[in-house]
Amino acid sequence: MNVTPEPLRPGDDPTPVVSLLVRQLTETVRWEKSLEEAISDGITDFWELGPSRQLKAMMKRIDPIAFKTMQNIEIGEKAKMLPPRKVGPKGELPLPILLLFPGQGSQVSGMLDAAKDMPAVQDLLEKAKTILGWDVLEFCKSDFKVLSHLTQSMPAMFV
Repeated sequence: MNVTPEPLRPGDDPTPVVSLLVRQLTETVRWEKSLEEAISDGITDFWELGPSRQLKAMMKRIDPIAFKTMQNIEIGEKAKMLPPRKVGPKGELPLPILLLFPGQGSQVSGMLDAAKDMPAVQDLLEKAKTILGWDVLEFCKSDFKVLSHLTQSMPAMFV
């Protein structure tokens, strides 16, 4: 997470996420350390979601190889083909992937349009609805004025 650079791993309790997102409004966001941790965990593919290129620029200093392959995805871009579920002649699992959101100010109406039909995204949105008590997908379709409400935009950007 941004202020601790401790990753959330599969099976971790999601309850502290909201308080961690609130903390990033008043504490230093530690993106560089977060990215270094992700790289040390074996993450090799990075996508920055949103209209800016802040994280990609930071990646140039952190890991030049990851910088070259890091992609930026903006609203309205044609969706790229999903990575394979199994790779190689032995059908091994692909390497892990990490999605990065630059945070407040990067939210755009329709920001989930390109990914909303992916089964893993649908599962995540359903879990988020249960945890948060509101529909992240519907929120992401809102206009910028609504998207600027931090109590919803920060958890939505995390999801």
